[in-house]
Amino acid sequence: AKAVYNFDLDIKENEFVVIVGPSGCGKSTTLRMIAGLETISSGRLFIGGEYSNYKSSKDRKMAMVFQSYALYPQMSVFDNIAFPLKINKYKLPKTDKSMLVATQTIERLSAEKLEETKKTVQAAKTESGDATAYISSRLSVKNAVAGKLKKLDLNSAEEVVAAIAAAETEREKLRGKYREKGLDIC
Repeated sequence: AKAVYNFDLDIKENEFVVIVGPSGCGKSTTLRMIAGLETISSGRLFIGGEYSNYKSSKDRKMAMVFQSYALYPQMSVFDNIAFPLKINKYKLPKTDKSMLVATQTIERLSAEKLEETKKTVQAAKTESGDATAYISSRLSVKNAVAGKLKKLDLNSAEEVVAAIAAAETEREKLRGKYREKGLDIC
């Protein structure tokens, strides 16, 4: 008897998918096949556009957390998922501060948030305290972003567009650095 029959699924990058069904319908078997823990008897599996039926589980760059008690209770959810990656010596990407600064700069200068950013920066300049800390706390951004925003002429469309372009260039450069290492970050 087949555990999984005629299963077709396409998951896009950064998409969150949940597989739900009654007990015994093949959910775990499907996940085990995708993770390389179960042999695929027919059909094709592509991961990132690459044919992966015969790739070993360690080469698929993914982890699986079982629904049963195969978890380490002393570890967080993140640590349970990251554990196989650490064992295989994959470097887990840390929050890249430069990436965060670039992303927050782009977000705060976007058309949707520019007016709020302008008002906050203007208010910070009239405050007697630390303008950078004021901007950072009011807009929930890193101090480096607040410092950049404080120096910009936010009423100059050219300066705003140039700042966005510079941040986008920096973000793309950082993405390229991670892609070279086989990692992909948003």
